[in-house]
Amino acid sequence: MFPVLDKTRKCFSSIAALQAASSPDKIAYVCVGADGVELSSHTYQDVFDGVEAIAPGLAHLAGRRVLMLYDSGMPFILAFLACLRIGVVAVPAPLARPGRPSWDRIVSIAEGAEIAAILTEKAASARLASWLPTSEAMASLPLFVTDTIAPTEPIADRLADPSDVAFLQYTSGSTGDPKGTIITYGNLAANAALGHAALGTCADSRIVCWLPAYHDLGLIGNILNNIYSGATCILLPPVAIIRNPVLWLKTIQRYRADLSVAPNFAYGLAARRVSREQKRDLDLSSWTLAGNTSEPIRAETIRRFTEAFRECSFSATAFRCGYGLAEATLIVSSGEPNTVPRILTVDPQELAEGRLRPAAKGSEIVGSGRAVPPQEVTIVDPEHRVALGEGSVGEIWVSGPCVAAGYLTNNEVSTEIFRSRLADGTGPFLRTGDLGALLDGELFVIGRTKEVIIIRGRKIFPQDVEYAIQSSHDALKPDGCAVFGVDDGDSEAVVVVQEIERSQLARIDAREIASAIRETVFDAFEIGVNEVVLVKPDSVPKTSSGKIRRVLCRQLHLSGELAAFTV
Repeated sequence: MFPVLDKTRKCFSSIAALQAASSPDKIAYVCVGADGVELSSHTYQDVFDGVEAIAPGLAHLAGRRVLMLYDSGMPFILAFLACLRIGVVAVPAPLARPGRPSWDRIVSIAEGAEIAAILTEKAASARLASWLPTSEAMASLPLFVTDTIAPTEPIADRLADPSDVAFLQYTSGSTGDPKGTIITYGNLAANAALGHAALGTCADSRIVCWLPAYHDLGLIGNILNNIYSGATCILLPPVAIIRNPVLWLKTIQRYRADLSVAPNFAYGLAARRVSREQKRDLDLSSWTLAGNTSEPIRAETIRRFTEAFRECSFSATAFRCGYGLAEATLIVSSGEPNTVPRILTVDPQELAEGRLRPAAKGSEIVGSGRAVPPQEVTIVDPEHRVALGEGSVGEIWVSGPCVAAGYLTNNEVSTEIFRSRLADGTGPFLRTGDLGALLDGELFVIGRTKEVIIIRGRKIFPQDVEYAIQSSHDALKPDGCAVFGVDDGDSEAVVVVQEIERSQLARIDAREIASAIRETVFDAFEIGVNEVVLVKPDSVPKTSSGKIRRVLCRQLHLSGELAAFTV
């Protein structure tokens, strides 16, 4: 007997049950290995049975928080749905080993979230068991290997109130320490409905996902959206795509997928790394929705990817640019289907003064579509807390049912971020910390409030400077640059941290590269660069979705922890 579907009160565990009842033999997930070989496939009946097998073994943890440490794949999906099924508050996190910053992040989460247990899979259990004793906070936590839990008697059906906590989504931490965002069952249900409408997914959809399951875009935008739609999702290991981006595209071709979402950097990586020989037999004609949702979305990346794969039947109308964040569960805005993304050329001087004005030449900004109802976007002067008009740059404030309940700790910060009001009392709003403007109803994301550099009263957006720097020298690693400001005692000075291509490390001329960077920045922005720091590949800190962590990079630089590459 399958539970009756109630998308508001029981959410995805019951939706999976309904899909199993109506289409038990329909393939829900396909797992593909790093070599492109299909490893396994799982029907909706398999998903339902897997959840019902795990849930009783975790029932004693209902209402408590558990840390989920898995590789991407079915064990994570089944365990996560089992947590929703019985009211265990899941806290997904990347599986990492001691001695790395990502492990320190896990330990910090375990301490801050008052974790009661750790869930993992058989394939990772031996490694994890040997790592846990290295941390006092982790050593005492019980470890449950969910894909070895023996089935027991079925447990009673459970109804969750929309205000109940579904799970904690830790933010990517692009401008600070990651925070545990409280996602309720109501948030999940509301985001699923509007995401389903925005993406147009249905039972016939085929989704290719290589994004980490612990990240909101991978978990909510792909894995849970797939269940909601009754579609088929093909899962790839994330690291395999970074090493071999053509695998992503070949998988889309092999399964005739129509939807695949990725951060902006992945499209740039594929355009650079997929060879002409690899494109020869590549057919991307089935790919009608290529979601691009990272910050910032680059106009040049869209053009480069479209041109690179035009011969493979990829169309620019497939691109669907959007904006979202963990604090809004996921989706805030999305572009229109079957339209080329709107690329706006704006006057950089006007932009520096807080106005978005179209110009014949200048900086290019990609539109992130319109707010997806019932979500609403308001552009606000954060100092005076007044709504700004068309084309004015301010902080992006969001209202709607997808706005999360707050952060796990620090009620004062949660109130300020999640329940802000305008000076006239209008609200509440989520303060995103992002700068943007509305033009003809479309949202244009400009940057982060914490990252803006002020030079002689001018606002300099670091991502624009980073983009200009990329073409200044052949030895520079793409998407490996962080620009930030530091107080030099009199004003804000500009620092550039730039990674060098691994193949160029042995023969670079550091002075030549630094000179080229300074010249490029001055020509483009009429500002001087105080310091150029050249570093080895993978030295610039990034979030799990590939965003540059400029605030952290600045902290590492000032503390002397960012080792410069010397010749």
